[in-house]
Amino acid sequence: QPVVETVGQGLSKKLEDEAAQAVADALAQAGSGKYEDGAFPASPESLGGAASSLGVASWRRVEEIEPRGPKDRGDGSLFSHAEGVGFKMGSLADEWLVGALNVVGTNVEVAERAFVDSSHAEQGFYVVRVWVEDESSDDDWHVVLIDDRLPCSADGQPAFCRGAKPGALWATLVEKAVAKFKGSYTALQELNELYGQGEGTQRGLELVTGGKARELAFPEPSASKEERDAPWEELKECLYTNQVVCSQSVSQSVS
Repeated sequence: QPVVETVGQGLSKKLEDEAAQAVADALAQAGSGKYEDGAFPASPESLGGAASSLGVASWRRVEEIEPRGPKDRGDGSLFSHAEGVGFKMGSLADEWLVGALNVVGTNVEVAERAFVDSSHAEQGFYVVRVWVEDESSDDDWHVVLIDDRLPCSADGQPAFCRGAKPGALWATLVEKAVAKFKGSYTALQELNELYGQGEGTQRGLELVTGGKARELAFPEPSASKEERDAPWEELKECLYTNQVVCSQSVSQSVS
């Protein structure tokens, strides 16, 4: 059943102002060096457990994990190699979020919109937005500023969400922003245990894109041609309007 995501609206003026102030504060704190996020430090508290139990050997900055040469500068280098890069979980069981990031990663334009500000790589920080529906507020977006120190395993690569080739670090940074928003990295693992099969990826899509995920059910072969064609027409419309689409295979045991 393909899950189709409709991308949400942009930030309100209030949140734009909050993001701008957060960037200004981070620049002031960084000075001529790199920003370090005191609210979500490179520590066991941010991990939500002992580093050794989560397979974390060090915290490394983006440029230490994935060095980029001068040719990559000035063109949104975080996404310059992002096309067609898949992600997998590391030592953290947050399949609900990594699955959603894999879907979002099929459309780099949608992935870029997860970042409110990705222009301060030199100062070592990024601003990410996450969407959580709040009936008591007109603002469902939340702005999260993070530094680019990422938990890494003994091989020097991200310990959690990672790709098989360069271009995956945007997803690792989004994972960190969600971890900060939720309180710790292990909170993401706890959500994985809470969500049912299929539900987690939809929740992750909504959180990253700000849209409402939905499922398309395919009719039985005995249905009329019009009924059989309907979901395909809707899928084509979704693709034409730059939405992200994925399919899910659900296995069932037979006794």
